[in-house]
Amino acid sequence: MTLPSSSRQGVPTLVLVDGTALAYRSYYAFIRSPLVNSRGENVSAVYGFASSLIKLLEEREPDYVAVVFDTPEPTFRHEAYEAYKATREEAPDEMVAQLPVIHELVEELGIAVLELPGYEADDVIGTLARRASERGIRVVIVSGDKDFFQLVADDVTVYDPGKGVEYTPEVVEERFGVPPRAVTDVLGLMGDSSDNVPGVPGIGKKTATELVARYGTIEEVLGHINEISGTKRRERLSEHGRTALASRDLVTIDVDAPVELDLARLRRRPPDPFELARLLKDLEFPSLIERVLPLGGGGVATYEVVASEKGLATLVRRLTESGGFVIDLETTSLDPITTEIVGISVAFEEGTAYYVPVGHASGKCLPRDAVLEKLRPVLENSAVPKYGQNMKFDYAVLKAHGIELGPLSFDTMVASYLLDPGRRQHGLAVLALEHLSRRVTTIEELIGRGKDRLTFDQVPIEAASDYACEDAEVTLLLKNVLEPALEEAELSGLMHDIEMPLVPVLARMELRGVGLDTDVLGELAAKLGKEAERLRRRVVELAGKEFNLDSPKQVGEILFDHLGLPRGRRTKTGYSTDVTVLERLSGEHEVPKLILSYRQLMKLKSGYLDALPKLVNPRTGRVHTSFNQTVAATGRLSSSNPNLQNIPIRNELGREIRRAFVAEEGRVLLSADYSQIELRIMAHLSGDEGLIKAFRAGKDFHRATAALIFEKGEGEVTEAERDWAKMVNFGIMYGMSPYGLARALAVTTEEAAEFIERYFDAHPGVREYTARVVDEARRTGYARTMLGRRRPVGGLDSDDRNVRRAAERVAVNTPIQGSAADLIKVAMIGVDRRLASEKVPCDMVLQVHDELVFEVDEGALERALPLIRDEMEHPCGFDLEVPIVVNFGHGPSWYDAH
Repeated sequence: MTLPSSSRQGVPTLVLVDGTALAYRSYYAFIRSPLVNSRGENVSAVYGFASSLIKLLEEREPDYVAVVFDTPEPTFRHEAYEAYKATREEAPDEMVAQLPVIHELVEELGIAVLELPGYEADDVIGTLARRASERGIRVVIVSGDKDFFQLVADDVTVYDPGKGVEYTPEVVEERFGVPPRAVTDVLGLMGDSSDNVPGVPGIGKKTATELVARYGTIEEVLGHINEISGTKRRERLSEHGRTALASRDLVTIDVDAPVELDLARLRRRPPDPFELARLLKDLEFPSLIERVLPLGGGGVATYEVVASEKGLATLVRRLTESGGFVIDLETTSLDPITTEIVGISVAFEEGTAYYVPVGHASGKCLPRDAVLEKLRPVLENSAVPKYGQNMKFDYAVLKAHGIELGPLSFDTMVASYLLDPGRRQHGLAVLALEHLSRRVTTIEELIGRGKDRLTFDQVPIEAASDYACEDAEVTLLLKNVLEPALEEAELSGLMHDIEMPLVPVLARMELRGVGLDTDVLGELAAKLGKEAERLRRRVVELAGKEFNLDSPKQVGEILFDHLGLPRGRRTKTGYSTDVTVLERLSGEHEVPKLILSYRQLMKLKSGYLDALPKLVNPRTGRVHTSFNQTVAATGRLSSSNPNLQNIPIRNELGREIRRAFVAEEGRVLLSADYSQIELRIMAHLSGDEGLIKAFRAGKDFHRATAALIFEKGEGEVTEAERDWAKMVNFGIMYGMSPYGLARALAVTTEEAAEFIERYFDAHPGVREYTARVVDEARRTGYARTMLGRRRPVGGLDSDDRNVRRAAERVAVNTPIQGSAADLIKVAMIGVDRRLASEKVPCDMVLQVHDELVFEVDEGALERALPLIRDEMEHPCGFDLEVPIVVNFGHGPSWYDAH
């Protein structure tokens, strides 16, 4: 709902926010899924409050604004009625702890904070509203409290942010049933359980509204008792009439409280960008920073359009002599294979940047191919470092145009990720706000959104230059800020030895892509469709009633109303039927189990069988997934479009999807998969003699663990027992509790606890390791991998057991998962270099979990395999106490390679 700004119409506006109510509403809005920062602090109330307040300021643009809070002191209402608000529960400690932060945030936003001991926020708001109204100022009260309806007038409205409704006198009468002047009479009769205001027993809102609408006031209602129908109703009104009058006094807002309308204080002040950015950064609210800081603020910069051959020659010379520069391409799309370069911006001095237009639809441009050839020597000059933001894209685009950009020395997005891997955003706009307190123009502001969105070549050159040069200049400023930050955090080695060398490796993998057999997908889709229909018919048969399995609402009705299964968590639309609920109910009835299987099939169909053919690039006929280097907090790579990490391999149908990934004619796909690499790293880090001995002996580690747990010989262990042991091994490594392990194994918590205890008794080094790393993370605030990658760990001292346990799991598994992530990255860089230097016709095409997939000429397989094995099993910096083992397979498809 977009709200009108009265100040735009020449009438000044005062917005008065019921701060206490908004804080409570914000806290409870996230009660089912609290927002917890990296320090383990609940920040739900602060975030919800800030987001609502910022939205209000954006929509209203008020001349004056104040946030009013209650105080802990008793008010005149408590003196009049001792039980006033006595039934209210104490606010949760974690919510109370957020109130001082909310106060600080409000003040940093340039908004007055008001409190008056002995008076409620309602009275302060009511008094200010009356006095502002008398001075011709329009007032908007922001609250969901119906008590404020009594203040509504032609120039005073109440806006409920929860419902998105603004209450004018007409809306109050329409929705509440009486005009504003009669609201207190209705409230006096009906009472208010939330404030422990008694009212008249047995008189609810409907009756109270009818009586007041008919007679006007409580006095008139009491004066006409004999006319009111219902003996009990008359008796109650007669007996509790005085209580109704007293209740009306309790709910009547005092509009003559001792508070002055100080407009100078209430005028909204511009926030201090540095202090506001500091606070929002500390709260870990990067998405809010952009909304509250104005554009610009970075000082005077010189941006120059280079549109002549002479100017280009001068720029090339200066770039060559620069000692390093930022490069940023502007293109028609984000597909590096099909996109066209529109312009090139560069920056090598703070406060200065240059833009070379090569593909705009109008205006003077230089020929694209000629510009690239002029720039080629410096772009490929190994003595001139290159910097950027998301350099993988720029490298890939230039690679597609035949230019090998390098060396890639510093990527601000990657640097931000290394410094704070847990944050969700590492975009340039967010980083500029956070580190430079500078708001840059976003691409959406330049080209628009949706159907009116322009392509970059349609943007006028001057506007494009300002945007592109600003990006390049800001990237250089960020590089100069983030580089010393990496040094201080001892992350420079990781940046320069692993993450930056990996960038071109990933770009080349994306450009190469992998073949896709759409006929295979079609066959699988048909097979899946038949199986899904079989499951659907069976579910309907067991339920005894036809319904839509794709409708959560109908599934809930069948499970809980029709079959009578125990209900769980309630959502806005009914009771939850998510995967955890269906798994829990599967032990009680076959229907939820079959619905779970049906959903898994349909997820495969929509996520892969239907989606993959649409992702085939029309120019190459291959699928080009994007490898994301700055997403997973553990340091692992992820992929998107398609997300190959989520292809299920535990069931045969999921595995068969890999049949569709195929090699070109005359080539094969080669799979190189690390064997139990995380367990091997745990053995190394823990130094546990039993683990090290088992791996050195080449034992089946899961079978050995099963023998230990079930107290039998390894030859007697069944496959089911080995699977259980596998869950124990990984569960302990990930810090799983006995309860979590019990759910995974479908055993009692006591049995799971016994399994864990036997494991620790046999592997005391692992027990010592878990205690050691948790203690270190508690002391330093973060967990580190073998190569120094670090991940902040908050919540280790939290009073909330769930938060504390989750933090302990992060502390335990980060060194393991993160080291495994570093290891495969090192291996990828090593393999890529060896394949290139030895000119082996083999391309790295996929990375999924602990597996690398290559497409290799059939005749070069014998050359490629030992080279890949050597680099993967002996990665630089990983001299483990146990052998690193890689399993290989090859074939015409990814499925055949396993």
